[in-house]
Amino acid sequence: MASYTSSSPWYDTPVVGGVMDLYKPRYITAAEDDKVYIVDSYYNLRPDLLAWDLYENPKLWWVFAMRNPNIIRDPIFDLYTGQTILVTSPQTMNSILGL
Repeated sequence: MASYTSSSPWYDTPVVGGVMDLYKPRYITAAEDDKVYIVDSYYNLRPDLLAWDLYENPKLWWVFAMRNPNIIRDPIFDLYTGQTILVTSPQTMNSILGL
């Protein structure tokens, strides 16, 4: 039976009969401590590296798309140099995801 850790984008998706059901997105809502961030060239198309540097967890590559759904539709190919996004603090992210 499939099970996903709390750092997974599929954590809230139900498993029915040992098979993943329809995807249920994990939304990252606005927080008071969100910061405006301009993507550095080092992170161009590399949300895993940005997640490591911000949250010390490369498995959180998907949170940037969930926090910025009107800007990032593809969590990898829509993260590019010079882009302005909102990022959530590590403490708030850990609280939201239950880490």
